[in-house]
Amino acid sequence: RPKAALFPWMPAFDILVLLSLSLPVSSSSFSPTQIVVGLPLRNLGALDEAFWSISTPGSTKYLKHMSVDEISAVISPDKEAIERAKVWIVNQGADSASLR
Repeated sequence: RPKAALFPWMPAFDILVLLSLSLPVSSSSFSPTQIVVGLPLRNLGALDEAFWSISTPGSTKYLKHMSVDEISAVISPDKEAIERAKVWIVNQGADSASLR
């Protein structure tokens, strides 16, 4: 089976998590800024298997496509990894209330 990146413009090991932060513009003012943080994907092998099952005539899963939510549930970083990233960002000075 050929191996291909999920998206040619995005390395296969990153998923994008959008965070909103308020960062200082000058010593007396803050401006909302959005920062995107890349976290490792998980279960890429399971996604590859699902792809080939869906694409292979005769498979019980042939043409039974996964929804975006189903794919996300398989490959998204686990909640612990996201929480560790949020803790690290807060430790760098971000307001925890501004994280999404």
